[in-house]
Amino acid sequence: MHMSEKIDKKDEYQIYSYNELGAYLLLDTLKTSKELDTFYYNILGNLLETDKNHELLNTLKEYFNHDESLKVTADYLFIHVNTLKYRMKKVEKITNQDLNTSEGKLNLNLALKIFDMKKFSNHLE
Repeated sequence: MHMSEKIDKKDEYQIYSYNELGAYLLLDTLKTSKELDTFYYNILGNLLETDKNHELLNTLKEYFNHDESLKVTADYLFIHVNTLKYRMKKVEKITNQDLNTSEGKLNLNLALKIFDMKKFSNHLE
């Protein structure tokens, strides 16, 4: 089964054309590969094990959903900007990814997309 839907920022399903899937299009072709699971676990594994209520995971998702704007993300989450900064530092420490680098941002963003794909696949089963 190919991914024909993309999970939007509110976790509601919307239908997108094949060309609009972006990174999901590439990730979907790799969904059964061991390497995709390894990448996902290496980046998000510790966070998922540590962050039982998914507060940090959801904070990270909203950070990317709001184009990495601290103020907009904090406002959306109804928290102070300093609280957001504290959470983001915790994410960096737990994942060993630096959000001040494009590599760290890419790794976390891709791992979140894989997380969404896995959640979507589990929803279908």
